[in-house]
Amino acid sequence: MTMKVFATIVITLLLLADRSYAYDIKVNITSFKRSPKEQALVILEDYKRGIDLETLYKKQVIIKELLAVIKSANSIEAMTAIIERYNSKGIYLSYHMCGGAIDIAKKGKRVKDFIEFMKRVHGAIVLDEGDHYHIQTITKCK
Repeated sequence: MTMKVFATIVITLLLLADRSYAYDIKVNITSFKRSPKEQALVILEDYKRGIDLETLYKKQVIIKELLAVIKSANSIEAMTAIIERYNSKGIYLSYHMCGGAIDIAKKGKRVKDFIEFMKRVHGAIVLDEGDHYHIQTITKCK
């Protein structure tokens, strides 16, 4: 089972737990749990799109190292190794890496209702990241 399918099942179950939201909500999950390599690819893509990574990510030390790699070698393997090194110390660049966040597309049926549901029932933090919403359900990776 892929992580996206798993996330869809989990979200469906969450919605079914609250009958007022169980019907007619359709969201497109664009990102769920990420491996170090997947996170490296996301960072590289964001960099190429001109996103200010130092503003987007709170872990400044990791981002500075990753940016140095991007600017010199542009190596996914080197970026992955940096992320893995920090993960082994319990430091995660993104809540996606520990399964505590999902991204959903802005287009979908009753997306705003889904966001309100996640805030109300699960205390989620929701960030508008331009082309998608980042929905974070935890405040610390374990």
